Amino acid sequence: METMRCPDDDAVSQHDVVDTQLYKQHQNIRDMVYKLMTVNEYQPFASTGYEPGHCNVDRVYSIWQILHPGVEVQPQVAKETTIMYQMGRLQDKTTPLYPFRHTDGKYFTSPDVDKWDSILNFGFRYPEMPASFLEDRDQEALQKYLRKRVIDLYGPQDIKAYPPVPKAAVEEANKMCEIANGGTSYIEGHFHITPGQYPKFDLNAIHRREWLVNVQIENFAVDGSFFIHFFLGDFAPTPAWWTQDPNLVGTHSVFSSAVGKTGCENCIKDKANNAVVSGGVSLTSKLLEKKFPDLEPATVTPYLKDNLHWRVQKADGTHAKSSEIASLVVAVACTIVESPEDPAALPLWGVPEVIESITEDKAGGYDKDAKL
Repeated sequence: METMRCPDDDAVSQHDVVDTQLYKQHQNIRDMVYKLMTVNEYQPFASTGYEPGHCNVDRVYSIWQILHPGVEVQPQVAKETTIMYQMGRLQDKTTPLYPFRHTDGKYFTSPDVDKWDSILNFGFRYPEMPASFLEDRDQEALQKYLRKRVIDLYGPQDIKAYPPVPKAAVEEANKMCEIANGGTSYIEGHFHITPGQYPKFDLNAIHRREWLVNVQIENFAVDGSFFIHFFLGDFAPTPAWWTQDPNLVGTHSVFSSAVGKTGCENCIKDKANNAVVSGGVSLTSKLLEKKFPDLEPATVTPYLKDNLHWRVQKADGTHAKSSEIASLVVAVACTIVESPEDPAALPLWGVPEVIESITEDKAGGYDKDAKL
C-alpha cells in the first residue's frame, strides 16, 4: 500500500496543494487531513477500512452510547440492496451484523454491542473513558466524568464572554419549545420548528445565544472531494490563500469521489440518487470578537447579511462557482442555550431560529424547500 497526498489524475502527489490547504488550518486540520489523504494506491474511496476518520466515528459513537444507555436499534426497512440483504427487507436488532462473528461462529447482533460498557468486550477504550470507571462498571460516575469532558472539549471556552440574553427572548424561546414539544411543526416569522424534545428554560439561569451557518449539498456536486469555506468580511480573491485568510470562520469538508474515475459502485449509485450531505460551522466565536452589545437577531442579522460569504473549493485548489452548483443551500440559524449550574451537566439547547434574509439573495443561499 502506498500513501499519496492529494493525487492528480495520474496518481502523482500534489504536495504544494496539500501544504497550502493545511497551512495554519488549526481549526479544520482534522477535516482537511481526512479529505486530502489518499491511501491504497489509486482508489481513494473504495477501501473504506483505511480511512482514518472511521476511528473517530467509533470514538464519538462510544461517547454517545455511554451518555444514552438503553437506546436500541429500531426496526427499519433496508433502503438499498447490499451483499447480504435485499432492499425492502426488515432489519432490526436481531439482524446479523455480517461478517462479524463470535468465537463460536455465531454472528454478532446489535444487543451484543449496544450496552454502555460494550466497549470493554473488545479490549480497548478511548482517552475520555478512564479505565477505573469501566473496570468498576461505575456507570453513573463515568457519565458524570464524560459529560464534563465533552463540555471541556467542545463547549465554549468562556461563558462570561457572551453578552446576556434578554429575558423577553428567553420567554419567547420557551413558547417555541412548548409548541415543538407538542409535536407540531410551526412556522411564524423566522421560526422553523422541527418537533423534538426541547427544554423549558429557567428565566434566572445563565443563557447565551449561539449562531450557526448550515450547509446542504449533493455529495457528488463537484468532481471529487471539496471544501466549502465561510468568511466574515473581505477575503483573498485567490483560492490558494482562502485557508489562510484571517477572516475565515471555518470550513465544511465533503469527502467524495470522482465518479467514473474509480470502481466505486456505491458512489455511482449515490450520485444517480442525488445523495445529499449536510453540516454546519459555528459563527459565534467570530461574532464575539466584534464586541456587539448583544447577539440578538436584530443586532447580528444586518452584519451577517453584509459580511457572510462562502466559496466552494475543489481538492485540487481551484474554485467551483456557487452559482453553478444547483444543490448548494446555505442558511444561518441561531438558538438560545442554557448553561446548568452543575459543571458536569450538558447545556440545554432551544429551538433553532432560521434567518432567511441573511443568505436568500446570494448564490447558493436559503431555499425554503430545503430541510436543513
